Amino acid sequence: MSSSEEESSSIIQKRKNINALIIRNVTLTVISGLSGGLGVIYLKEVLKVDAITLSHLSALSSITILTTVLFAGWFNDRFGRKKSFIIGSLLNSMSPLMLALTDNRFIVYPSTIVGALGSSFIAPAWEYFIGSILDRNKRSTYIAIINTLVNIANIITPPIGAYLVYLLGGIHTLRYIFLIQSMASLAVLVYTIKTLKIDENDIKSKEKIKVYKLSETVKNIINDLRETYRVVKMYKATPLLMIVMLSAFAWSFPAPYWTLYAYLVCNTPQYMIGLLPASQSLTYSILSIPISRKGDKTSRKRLMMKLRPFYWLSAASLVIAGTIKGPWDPYIPILAWALWGIGATSAPLWGAIVTSAVPVTYLARWCSLRYFLYYIVSIPCYMVAGYVWSLDPRLPFIIALLVDMTMTFTLFPRIKEYKPYEVEPAKELKVLQKVKAS
Repeated sequence: MSSSEEESSSIIQKRKNINALIIRNVTLTVISGLSGGLGVIYLKEVLKVDAITLSHLSALSSITILTTVLFAGWFNDRFGRKKSFIIGSLLNSMSPLMLALTDNRFIVYPSTIVGALGSSFIAPAWEYFIGSILDRNKRSTYIAIINTLVNIANIITPPIGAYLVYLLGGIHTLRYIFLIQSMASLAVLVYTIKTLKIDENDIKSKEKIKVYKLSETVKNIINDLRETYRVVKMYKATPLLMIVMLSAFAWSFPAPYWTLYAYLVCNTPQYMIGLLPASQSLTYSILSIPISRKGDKTSRKRLMMKLRPFYWLSAASLVIAGTIKGPWDPYIPILAWALWGIGATSAPLWGAIVTSAVPVTYLARWCSLRYFLYYIVSIPCYMVAGYVWSLDPRLPFIIALLVDMTMTFTLFPRIKEYKPYEVEPAKELKVLQKVKAS
């Protein structure tokens, strides 16, 4: 095959890979949207899970990810990202299946653990897919396109799902939707694996899978962690880690309660709950691609700082609705979710910054390190969030506001932002040689 034919074949496969990522994410969004955003209400009304238990479930999810994500990053780099992706996707499909098979309230614990374990395996693999498939100079735009298509699906499906649940007899019918979600997610996994072709030439154990002793595995994980942190320091990316930890501290307090706050405090009826993710997805879909294109051409960091206040307005509007009562209260969450959607247009910018922060061969471990630090901080926050909520439902949102505002003005200006042409493969090779030599 000539070089021109090889290049043409490579371009075609890259397009297939990008399409596979898009179809996978959009389809999973449609599948999850069938529940109409009513999952947390199902836990409360059907399984009788109280607010404090909800915060403990979030903590349990965080503990699971904390204790497994470093192993998952190590597994990704030793045995292959596609293998890790398959394992994680299978585990994720089991989580709704468990909820579908029983009304026992204690099923929420294994379901939460299995779902979190699946996320631990998927996240490093997904970040490697993004970093290896998407061109660096257009990465924000590509991520925004994927996210926008996902959000278009999210505009349509949750309101339909919530209304269908209402028509079919109420919240109890979610059990059958969970079953459909589990089966459909398996079909999506088969399609993705068959279509996606990823270069994993750096996997040393491809010829023969080696069986590692537990002590050797732990030692390798610790060494990988140290090596990754040295690379992060060399690339001056430590402020990104600090932002991850403070974001965890800020937003873990209200995380389990957004929908519950709308339902209990703002009195938004069940059939309107599906409009919340739809309003968020609508604003995101309209603005995400133009904002990301601008970020690829100018400064992603500065754009992120300009978009951050929309997160604050989102939380502040809910606090105001819970303070000043009026006939408009049920509709305030729709505004809050829409404002959050505007703030969320910074997500592709953040994704491009973090995936450009280290060499591509370190992306799986870099992702695992960030997850590890995020959940170290979030676990104690989740543990006390239920008690903070019981004091006053507005308090979790007020804490998030104050911490996030402080973080934005102190840490965001310190982000080292690499332009696409500033981190060349030759420099990456020198850094890797220097790290391994140390």
